[in-house]
Amino acid sequence: MKLQRISLIAALCLASGSSFASSTTCSSVYDSLKQGYITLSAAQKDYPECFAGSSPATSQQISATSFQQVTAISAGLGGRLLGAAGGPPLQAAAGGTGMAAGGPADKWNAWGNVSQNSNRYDATDSAAVRIKSGADILNVVFGADYRLDAKTVVGASAAFDRGTGTVGVAVPVGTTTSGYALAPYIGYQVSDRLAFDASVGLGEGKSSIGAGSTDVTRTFLAGNATYSYWRGNWQMSGKAGLLWAQEKSSDIRNNGAVVASTATTARLGQLRAGVEAGYWYGNGIQPYVGLLYSTDMLRSAQGNAPWDRDAFLLTLGVNFFSLKDKITGGIVYSNETGRQHTRNSTLMGNLNIRF
Repeated sequence: MKLQRISLIAALCLASGSSFASSTTCSSVYDSLKQGYITLSAAQKDYPECFAGSSPATSQQISATSFQQVTAISAGLGGRLLGAAGGPPLQAAAGGTGMAAGGPADKWNAWGNVSQNSNRYDATDSAAVRIKSGADILNVVFGADYRLDAKTVVGASAAFDRGTGTVGVAVPVGTTTSGYALAPYIGYQVSDRLAFDASVGLGEGKSSIGAGSTDVTRTFLAGNATYSYWRGNWQMSGKAGLLWAQEKSSDIRNNGAVVASTATTARLGQLRAGVEAGYWYGNGIQPYVGLLYSTDMLRSAQGNAPWDRDAFLLTLGVNFFSLKDKITGGIVYSNETGRQHTRNSTLMGNLNIRF
């Protein structure tokens, strides 16, 4: 590895006249790839600022986009299928309108979800190379679903995202990302306390780092189980799910010229399980807290970049109900802990209208 790096440095010096400004260095890295001085995996590890699909930045991107869309879908379905079953909201709605919010007459549901994610990564790999990245990503999801029968709901969602950040080793450079994903979904209520949901998403995006840019195709699959019950004014919920996502980046375009053999594929598969506890105040307000455990079961190789596989997600939120108007909403803040080299937090708001 040391000999390989020395060879690359020599090649870069010849190609760039010893100038290591970020754009010149990346052009030199691409030239070295063409000439066989370095492999793609080694170049991605040592010069992540030159590759739009470099990990661990891409893992953070997947979590803030595809997995955020899955979270919005599953939370909405869980609330619709189980949210009021047997609890005070059901009793309040029955007294005020003759039916529960989300009852049999409410065939349609339209919803929206907005989240702002902030993530940072800072670590030194086994070759003593310090890798830093960070991004702020805005994600907007819209959806609508229809109740086929007393137990089954089907729907579709569309998500749009845009992010800015930095990535690099010596001199971090600016990054921008944007994209969309379309995802049909289905929810099935097994009992008053248990429901399942599944979703599949396809989308496209663009990613740029410095003078380089790529086109991205996205795919994700997810399945979740939600369990919820009431004890007095307390609502206790549990959720477990499997999530898988993939982002394929095209060959890099450097100042308009395509750099052959630089296409990459990033994959992330997670197992998640967690609990929530909420208290119904009787005035349309329900604060809650939650703890979610996640583990990366499948993840694309990241060279020597350190990345803890396990993490905990702490959540603090409040749900709002207008049962008479059949409108629900909420605000939640989540913060990830347990990964030594990352910081990851999200502020999210949602709104549901049933008719």
